[in-house]
Amino acid sequence: MLKVLFHCRPDLHSFFGGETVQVLRTAEHLRELGSTVDIVTERIPDVRSYDVVHHFSMLDCRGLRDRMRHSARWGKPMALSPVYWDMREFDRQG
Repeated sequence: MLKVLFHCRPDLHSFFGGETVQVLRTAEHLRELGSTVDIVTERIPDVRSYDVVHHFSMLDCRGLRDRMRHSARWGKPMALSPVYWDMREFDRQG
């Protein structure tokens, strides 16, 4: 089966929200289907041993671009879940 790397934002576990639920549930279901899924939040992980890299979140577009470029350098197929939350109203209301 597939060996999948979920590459997520650094604060995935400390800033819990809908994206975290999506990551955890998707990993759970892929594992039920027999895939190996590793969830990492480090900036530049070692992607060499994975069949596919799934990137999550567009909150940090530059970071996402860098993570995707890194995966592409190693010739890894990629999936993207462009989860985005406009934080402007949240920031205004404190």
